[in-house]
Amino acid sequence: WHKPYAAVLIGVGNLGSALLGYHGFTGINFIGAFDTDKAKIGQSIHGVPVHDWAQFASFAAKKKIDIVVLATPSEVAQKTADAVVQCPVRAIWNFTRAKLHVPAHVALQREDLSAGLAELCAKIKHNQQQ
Repeated sequence: WHKPYAAVLIGVGNLGSALLGYHGFTGINFIGAFDTDKAKIGQSIHGVPVHDWAQFASFAAKKKIDIVVLATPSEVAQKTADAVVQCPVRAIWNFTRAKLHVPAHVALQREDLSAGLAELCAKIKHNQQQ
C-alpha cells in the first residue's frame, strides 16, 4: 500500500466510469482506460484518458501495468481476459459476472456484486426476525 499499483480499466460503461471516479482506492493508480465505443475513445473520464481497445497490446508493451480492472459485458469478459494475459500484466480484478480462467502467473480477484447484495438481503431478513 505504500506504492500504488499501475492499473487500467477495460470497459468504460456505467460501472467502469464509477470505478474510475471512486477516490477510495489507495492501492491503485489508473493510467488509462480502454473501450470499443467510438464515442468514449479520446475522452477523459474522471481525469483518465480512454483509449481504443484495439491499442491495448501496444499500450501494455510500453507501460508497466500491474492490474487490469475488467468491467466489460460478461459475454466478452473471457475473450478480453485471454487478450490481456498475452500482455505483461500481473493481475485482473474482475467486476463481471463471468468466472474467468487465466494462467497461474496472473493473479485474479472476482468481485461479485450480486453475492454482496444477496448477503445484505439475508442480513435484513435476519434482523427482521429478531
